[in-house]
Amino acid sequence: MDKMIVNQLPIDSLRGKRVLLRLDASADPASADFVDEYKLRLSLPTIKQLLPLGARIIIGTHIGNPGGKTVERLRVGPVAEALEALTGKTVHKLDESTGENVLRAVTAMKEGEIVLLENLLFNPGEESNDAQFAHELSILCDLYCNDAFALAHLGLASTVGITHYVRPAVAGPALARELMMFEVLLSKPNPPFLGIIAGARIEEKLSILENLITTLDRMFVGGALSFTFLKAQGYEVGAAPVSEAFLPLVKDILRRSKGVVDVVLPKDFTVVHATRFKEFTESGGITAIPDSRQVPADELLPSDLPVDIGPQTLDLLYELIDEAHTVFWNGPLGVWETEPFCAATQRVTRALIERSPHHVQRTVISGDSLARAIRTSGLPVERIRHLTTGGQAALQLLAGNPLPSIAALDDAGSVIEPFHRRTRRILLAVDGSDNSLEAAERLGVMVEPEDVEITLLYVPKSRTLFNRSGRNDPEAAQQRSIERRFEIERVFSAANAALARQGLVSHRMLAIEGDPADEILKCADEMEVDLIAMGAHVKSGLRSFAGGNLSRKVTKRSSRPVLIVRVPDEDSLLQKAG
Repeated sequence: MDKMIVNQLPIDSLRGKRVLLRLDASADPASADFVDEYKLRLSLPTIKQLLPLGARIIIGTHIGNPGGKTVERLRVGPVAEALEALTGKTVHKLDESTGENVLRAVTAMKEGEIVLLENLLFNPGEESNDAQFAHELSILCDLYCNDAFALAHLGLASTVGITHYVRPAVAGPALARELMMFEVLLSKPNPPFLGIIAGARIEEKLSILENLITTLDRMFVGGALSFTFLKAQGYEVGAAPVSEAFLPLVKDILRRSKGVVDVVLPKDFTVVHATRFKEFTESGGITAIPDSRQVPADELLPSDLPVDIGPQTLDLLYELIDEAHTVFWNGPLGVWETEPFCAATQRVTRALIERSPHHVQRTVISGDSLARAIRTSGLPVERIRHLTTGGQAALQLLAGNPLPSIAALDDAGSVIEPFHRRTRRILLAVDGSDNSLEAAERLGVMVEPEDVEITLLYVPKSRTLFNRSGRNDPEAAQQRSIERRFEIERVFSAANAALARQGLVSHRMLAIEGDPADEILKCADEMEVDLIAMGAHVKSGLRSFAGGNLSRKVTKRSSRPVLIVRVPDEDSLLQKAG
């Protein structure tokens, strides 16, 4: 954890100061409630640390998704009531988030008082990270504290934009704990390290699997995710949903994992008749739940729909858990919303609570569906080492992607000073080549992280000419779309990793089809960048004569400085002053 935490600040810098505290109070969209009291409870230590110091606490949060307009049922009055019950303090709820009335109320605050701003998402500038809205928030406070890990993957005005105007900008204890637990998980896991990757949405999980292959000792793949893996190994999976378009990518992961990580798949399933289960779900649960039975993974019938793992697989998971010293679990193991089929998810949770040697084991559980399944199970969730509040934020972190809201905070031990320096804008053109990665690393010796805003631009090669034979085939088109998406993700992941080695992060990532030189120059002009950085593109012979090379085109036509970088064994640097 290399970010400054609010409890690391000198007491005098907090005493009597106005602190804008960004919390996440919004419940999962599938929940009947708008307010997630569990998240608020996790941020209590932050509030209780600030109150005795006489800090004036200004809380910014949101509930629901009002889409940038005022929605009466999404006003944050229930958040104020929940905070009053948790803190025992009066919480003054305002009717707006910024403006003259808000500024007047904040100015009149006494030491130790709490004010709650109206739903930040009522303002369209919140989601768009509008500079004006961020500035209006910043004038309300003396310092900024972010304690909302679940929003860390988003670049909001209240999580990123505000840090351009307020210093110090620090993490709250709840956010810091999340980051430290994932830091241990990703960089210092105590072996054997077991990953339980389950649930659905295979398109979100593949990047996690790829990033964890070299870290895990054993990887159990369960839930709806397992059917595509079983199909990739030649199994018949009955009526289970299979993402056919992802089969080539799954086969590639299985191939690359050989000799690196032990991939474990379910041995058996609890199954129901697919048609009868569909009738049950379409009736809204009015008809009877279909009878279930246990079936080995290699004996599924065409009418069998797996809805949970079976007893043999559960025993296998117990063995894996007993042997593990570090466990990461993402995604439920069955159709947990229907009570009989949440059994395995609940039993594995109980095993992690009761069977695990807690003095040596680190357990991190993530995923919105899994967290909801566990928190509604009645099990003592407080005994789980770490149940994250961040669904998408955790997925991005585990996939190796930077989190904008975290990158925006002050580094630990940094000098606190007013933020007056101009941010330099850099457009980094990337394509996954060694030269473009070298360009990303070269930036680390040229700029300071707090002074730079980096945009990654990737212009994929058009594949139209190569796909004429299958252009009318919907499945082929979907396959190409998936391959293109993962190609783009790999290029950006490699560039972000190169930047991270230099202590840098990208602030936005753009993938635009078209002529590479034209798109690079157009983006540079639209964003008014201070520098274009890219790897050298060298062609030879007829290709060089006919088409020239990309880096030469950009350098010749740009009115802005261009940094061209080659790997060290080539000519290292070409630079043009604009």
